Amino acid sequence: MTAPEDAGTGGIKARAKRLAAPVVAKARQEVVRATGDDLLTMRAELAELRADLARQRAEHAAEIAALHEELAGLNSNRRR
Repeated sequence: MTAPEDAGTGGIKARAKRLAAPVVAKARQEVVRATGDDLLTMRAELAELRADLARQRAEHAAEIAALHEELAGLNSNRRR
């Protein structure tokens, strides 16, 4: 006796999903549209941060190389 009830419930659920699908799709589109500009802004900020990080990494590498040269010079003078 539970089989017809299950079939009826399954049919109702399937119909509800079919009816809700366009509403859900529209809501998703609205969310994408509303957050699209924010996403582009965040991507641009991330690109700037990556560029700054690369610049700082290069500057630090140059400073470390200069320190190594200076240290090597001090060590060679001390040995003389």
